[in-house]
Amino acid sequence: MAKHKDILIVASSPDSLVKVSCSCCDKNLVVSNVDEFCPICFSNFKDESRPVSLSDSSSALQPRLNCKECKSIIYSNSLKEDAQLAASMFCPKCGSAKVTTMDDEIISDSTTETFDDEEFDESEYQDLDELCGTSKRRTIMTKAQKTAKTLIKIYDEYFGKVSCRRFRINWPELRSIAGIPKLTDEYLNEIQLALGKSGYILIPLDNFLVVALESSFSTVRAVPPRIVERYLPDPEVDDYDDMLEVADEGVDPDIVIEDEDDDEEDDHS
Repeated sequence: MAKHKDILIVASSPDSLVKVSCSCCDKNLVVSNVDEFCPICFSNFKDESRPVSLSDSSSALQPRLNCKECKSIIYSNSLKEDAQLAASMFCPKCGSAKVTTMDDEIISDSTTETFDDEEFDESEYQDLDELCGTSKRRTIMTKAQKTAKTLIKIYDEYFGKVSCRRFRINWPELRSIAGIPKLTDEYLNEIQLALGKSGYILIPLDNFLVVALESSFSTVRAVPPRIVERYLPDPEVDDYDDMLEVADEGVDPDIVIEDEDDDEEDDHS
């Protein structure tokens, strides 16, 4: 039986899980069999799905988010904090961007209705070819550059009894300023690149992000090579590569996914 520990689960139900491959963002995901949208890129699932289940020895899949549109509870094995997860995921059942943590409310249900003519319009991305094409890339870069300029202006503002100092902003606030429904990893990377050209950095943390000048960290103590050598891993540690792979995926390694079709094949053999 094939088992997986490194696949992201974002499902509107912990039961009747299926493994799908999104043809748009090329991600392998586990969702509920009633889910129709990729929680990462908002595209419709078009490929065939394969039934899977959670191993009996796995940790229980926990409810993490709420969808304010279809009222679904969203389950996930992501290691991201709930606030960061809510800021980066669409509802897999209805495709809505109105996803919050279990305890929090959306800053404003009209977040994407209060911006200028260049505001983010989800209808522009319904076409799969456009979503995966260069136009999407160009749109992300343009909006990320504008977001970076806004963050630099905020950096210069006077608040907290100082100006021109590093500051923190929470995930929903950054999403609101950006004028987009979700802060994807790609969008955050583009903000990082735009800020970096002006000497600033964006530091994502669990419940908020920090904007600072890169030069402000030049005096931070550097780890000497003798200390680094002391903590180098043992090259003979078993499954070390597998451990790195799971860590890179950012999912709970204790939740193991099993392909149900393998059982049927074994029964017929």
